Amino acid sequence: MKQSMILLHGLFGGLSNWDGVVTHFASRYNIHIPPLPIYDHHLQDNLEYLVRFLERYIEETKLEKVVLVGNSLGGHIA
Repeated sequence: MKQSMILLHGLFGGLSNWDGVVTHFASRYNIHIPPLPIYDHHLQDNLEYLVRFLERYIEETKLEKVVLVGNSLGGHIA
């Protein structure tokens, strides 16, 4: 079983920004790109809220020992 990698986009970044990274690492990692809830109807700009979102995502998907990679805001969350 491959180790998991979670890619976290920035405030204005799209999930497609990670296409090259996915292409490069997909053979070695199980890649996850969760859409961060930063544009919900109740705009959440609180970093703690986003960290809790990531923690729940990791728990719900039953991931262990993940590699976190983030761009801009995603880097802060990681």
